[in-house]
Amino acid sequence: MDVSQLEPAERDPKKLRSTAIWLVVLMLISAVGVSIGYHQYQKRTAQSDRPTMLTKLIGKGSAIDLTNAEGEVKNIQDLKGKISLCVIVPSVKNEQSRESLEVLRKVQERYEGAEQKPRLVFFVLDGRDDDPSKMKLLWPEFGEGENVWRIAAGKNAKSDVRKFLKNKLRYGVYPEEKEDGFSYDSKIVLLDQHLHVRGVPGTPIGWDFNMISGHWQEYEEAVEKHGEDQVVKPRISLERMEDLLFRSIDYLYANPEEKGQK
Repeated sequence: MDVSQLEPAERDPKKLRSTAIWLVVLMLISAVGVSIGYHQYQKRTAQSDRPTMLTKLIGKGSAIDLTNAEGEVKNIQDLKGKISLCVIVPSVKNEQSRESLEVLRKVQERYEGAEQKPRLVFFVLDGRDDDPSKMKLLWPEFGEGENVWRIAAGKNAKSDVRKFLKNKLRYGVYPEEKEDGFSYDSKIVLLDQHLHVRGVPGTPIGWDFNMISGHWQEYEEAVEKHGEDQVVKPRISLERMEDLLFRSIDYLYANPEEKGQK
């Protein structure tokens, strides 16, 4: 092909401007469509007991080994087939974990004697896999056995459990030890029978009871200072959040084969 006879194309500013405008219009229409679809989904699921699926334990790093208080090596994949409630805790009880531990106690109480009951998994931040027996003494009120796992999540653990908690179970922060204690996310993570992380029905959020408690404490302090008429009340109470968790667990037991979003 003889390219010597070719001439550069002439740009038409009007046509370019028109094309750009149409591209912007199409982008806006697409954004509106996505927004409408999302709000319709929220409206459809807001009254449902179906817990939202946040992520799945799949891919590299999703089959991590875990050392329990008996010195046995478990694997996170061993939780498949059961509903599990996971929580990060230091060995010494503190205010940050109080709400989550209280909710787990209520879960145990609610399903006591039931044919199926959720497994509780405590990731102990100062638990050592070279001396796991010390974890046996922690929180005796929850009992022992196969339905209660106390897992070493110390900094020097053979497996990087803390990295797994942050990247796979989607806890908000990487757990670290500070001068005044541990910095960690104290929310409860709900795992279904297929190792899907499930959230609050109709929302893309997890089970952060400590955060809700903090919102109500701030609200009460603000009411005392400014008056009730000047303060916006939190949208959800601890009692309502607990009820949603119980309903979500019941839903998963009633629909054990459900996978993915509907």
